[in-house]
Amino acid sequence: MGGIEPLEEAIDFADIEPILISWNSYKGHVYGAPTDFTTGVIWYNEDLFDRYGVTYPTDDWTWEGFRETAKKLTH
Repeated sequence: MGGIEPLEEAIDFADIEPILISWNSYKGHVYGAPTDFTTGVIWYNEDLFDRYGVTYPTDDWTWEGFRETAKKLTH
């Protein structure tokens, strides 16, 4: 036996969000017991964006876009 054993025979993952299973998997086997996750959210002040003529974030906003927007809003 190795130091770590896959968990799929010991735990029923049927009710667990698939993305949590993938984050705890390696080469097709689950090695971690996921319990929850945190949703990433960014709040922004529309008045500030309007004041400086910066377009609002879109669903395809990237971290690079975030950085460039932050530069435009820094005064």
